[in-house]
Amino acid sequence: MPSKATLKAPESYFPEIEEAYGRTIAQWMETLRAVDTPSHMKIIDRLRFTHGLAPVHANALAVHFRALTHRPNAGQSEAAD
Repeated sequence: MPSKATLKAPESYFPEIEEAYGRTIAQWMETLRAVDTPSHMKIIDRLRFTHGLAPVHANALAVHFRALTHRPNAGQSEAAD
């Protein structure tokens, strides 16, 4: 497991995400507002399988979205999903 010093904040992936997928972070957040049940894993699945994002990018957007919308367990996997 990487040390805390080597972990990246979700926001550090944003320039890479915008460049790789041609959409701004604001556009991704708007897309995620349309997810019916925005659990962390459902957000990641939607981004990966509908929009083709890499797992790390999908996770970064999911963590950011859940933090913005004050969803419980932001950034944590939900086994019940």
